[in-house]
Order: sequence, then structure tokens, then C-alpha cells
Amino acid sequence: MSSHPSLTGVVVSAGLMMKTVKVRVARRVWDSHIRKHFTQPQHLLVHDPRASLLAGDVVTLSPGWPVSKQVHHVVTGIVAPFGPPVDARPPIPTEDERRKEHAEKRARKLERRELRREQGESSGAEVTKKPGEIASEGRRKAVRRFDKGLQMEADAAMKETEVGDAIRRKGAKNRYT
Repeated sequence: MSSHPSLTGVVVSAGLMMKTVKVRVARRVWDSHIRKHFTQPQHLLVHDPRASLLAGDVVTLSPGWPVSKQVHHVVTGIVAPFGPPVDARPPIPTEDERRKEHAEKRARKLERRELRREQGESSGAEVTKKPGEIASEGRRKAVRRFDKGLQMEADAAMKETEVGDAIRRKGAKNRYT
């Protein structure tokens, strides 16, 4: 079991994101002026591995490994279902099942990576540059592009001033004076 305490909340939105639901959790906040605790709602994006939750369900959640940038919690159980009973929905995996699935997914990823490396070596394409050299070459190209862009802006500004000087020499009136 997890060493972190589990949270209880209400599913606010479900079915809008793949395997992710939005859960409202009550958070206690201390008001130092009134010297009293207040409950303040906090919304969390929670991973729902089997897409078994509906809006209105009361669920328990626990922190898990980050699924994405904003999803850091995982549903561990349904306390009170809203709508169809829990038996009619896909089961929520236990922590051990989730860890096993995660390990299998990671192993498949590492196998694919090894296959790509082997295919790259067997195709005869030799890698002559080290990753640091490739990165520094990319930086040099970016600096050249930036310098070229600055030069183009300077040339355009020079042309504008040359055109302005030519118009003033011909005696055209300036609108802004």
C-alpha cells in the first residue's frame, strides 16, 4: 500500500479526456484574521485507468507516478457510485495491478528502443558524431539564422531610411509635422 494518505472527492467531469477525470477535493484552509478553518474546493486531474467513472461518483484517490504534466493522482476506489452500479462498470485496478501494468509497458518501450538501435546499426549508417557535437552544430545553425534575420532587418531599415531621404529631397511634405 501507499504511504501517502488517500483523498476522497467527487467526480466533477468525466468522459471529456481519455482515462482522466476531474475530481473536487475539500481542502482545509486557515484564515488567520478570523482564526478559523474553512473548506476550500481544490480540483485535481486524476488518472482513471479503465475509464470506469461517471460525473457525480464519490471516489478515493492516491498520489501515483505522473501520467502527464497535470495528472499526478490515481483512482483507488469508488465509495458511492452515481448512476449504474459498480458491478456494471469496468473494475478499478489495485495498486499491484497498476504497478505490474506500468512495468510491462516500460519493458515494451525498452524493447522497442533496442530494436530501433539494432536496426540503425544493421542498416550500415555509422554514427560519426557524438550527441554533444550534434547539439553544438544545431546551436551554430540557429545562431547563423538569427544573425541572418538581424541582417535582413537592418537592410530593411536602411532601405526605409533611404526611401525617406529620397522623398524629403524631392520636397514632399511630411504628414506628421
